[in-house]
Amino acid sequence: MNNDKKLSRRQLMEASVAMAGVTYLSPLELMVSSILDGLVAKAHAQTLGIQARNYVFMQLPGGPPRWTWCPFTPFDDYRNLATNINVGTRYISTSQIQYITKNINGINMPWLWQYDVAKAGGGERPMSELMDDTLFMRGVDCGNPAHTGAQALQFLPQGASSTFTAFSADQNPNPIAHIDMGTSRSIWKSSNNKTRVNLPTNSSMLKSLLSPFIGISSSNFQANKNKIDQAIKSSMASLSESTASDHPGASAIISSQKDATDLMRRSFNDLDKEFSDRVNKYEDLVRRSKDTFSNLPGITDANAGGMRDAYKNSQFRNLSRYFAVTEYVLVNGYSSSLSFRVRGITPFDEHDLDPLKSLMGNSMLNRVLAACILELKDTLAAKGIWDETLINLSGEFGRYSRSNGEKGSHHAPQGGTISLIGGALKGREVIGNIKASRAWGEKAPNTDKEGKSFGHLGQGHLANTISTILRTPHLFTAVPSLVKEVNGKFESILPGGRLK
Repeated sequence: MNNDKKLSRRQLMEASVAMAGVTYLSPLELMVSSILDGLVAKAHAQTLGIQARNYVFMQLPGGPPRWTWCPFTPFDDYRNLATNINVGTRYISTSQIQYITKNINGINMPWLWQYDVAKAGGGERPMSELMDDTLFMRGVDCGNPAHTGAQALQFLPQGASSTFTAFSADQNPNPIAHIDMGTSRSIWKSSNNKTRVNLPTNSSMLKSLLSPFIGISSSNFQANKNKIDQAIKSSMASLSESTASDHPGASAIISSQKDATDLMRRSFNDLDKEFSDRVNKYEDLVRRSKDTFSNLPGITDANAGGMRDAYKNSQFRNLSRYFAVTEYVLVNGYSSSLSFRVRGITPFDEHDLDPLKSLMGNSMLNRVLAACILELKDTLAAKGIWDETLINLSGEFGRYSRSNGEKGSHHAPQGGTISLIGGALKGREVIGNIKASRAWGEKAPNTDKEGKSFGHLGQGHLANTISTILRTPHLFTAVPSLVKEVNGKFESILPGGRLK
């Protein structure tokens, strides 16, 4: 059942109270109570190691080639690869690029990864910091060769009873099950009949998201403040009872009730400022990433007919807004599941794209993304949330390079590239199609470390892998997860490389 939002969020909250036969609470009181009750439940579950982690899906529509991001020959000499004019990580001349790697922390990474990216507040930091929390998966069958079909399968795998975006939402008590922001061919299916919110993109996204619950009136600040204070006061009484009860981990929910009260007042009272401050922070990262793009030897050596300058002046539509919403929602506990679209810098077609143009465009995109994800990581880590968050960064399928003599790349539905990023993935690992004798877009090897065959890597493997990391039930019984937890760390069952 595709149970998208049919009623307004206010109606849904009021209906849930009426159906339960309890005393009427305003949408604001329900929101506050749900957040605080969720804090208790999460602290209890995390203490027992059973709390589902947060899930953030960052969709790369169009299936951009990932050879400037994902390591292709992480442990083999790149010079063993057959050269192809379209597969390159490094500029050679205005008419030639080449696949060349740089050994970073024991892995042969694409050329871009050696450089620094913008850091919030000023200065720069190594892009390679992101490797420490990333599992790169290569050669996953995405199930459909067409953009639209493959994009739909990024949400609902074939044969699944719920969407990827519902894995965490179905197991968590957050007030909003899932928030989607502009993704392509998005599907929602919850095993627990929860609903999602399709959040419109505008300059007041937080107010659009929360106003139906809170009932904010922009013209009467004092009335808003009194309403919020009363809701928090009534909910704090139940929080006191919960923290005093015999719940494992309840005492670690918050350091004091005053801290929680101040946090919620700040969050509710000036949503536009909360939003704009975060948007400005991420927009500054995007701007500075573009400003320094010319200073990347081996990628932007030549302007190539104004190509480099054109990319420096390009726009990443709504990216800073989506990161701002994601940060705010996770920090404040409104939802454990979000998805958003990462738009490329230009609607060029990779099918017949000039190799140098593809190298520059995708390097710029990956550089901006790395800076923003690292800042999100820092913010969540400071709040103790990063270890409880998993990001899925992926396009709908991989890419085959065209033969030498032709420009561009084809769809590679059997060679999907997925990057899973999060604090639970302590260490660096690359699994799947990692041998220098294999080509971009091919299927991954189909044996585990003991040589046992289990078929080509597919959506079932991906779904169970994500479920394992999220601590949610597996949906597929016929295929294994590609990772298992060993001594508090996730390790692959496939031949690959974990570097601690």
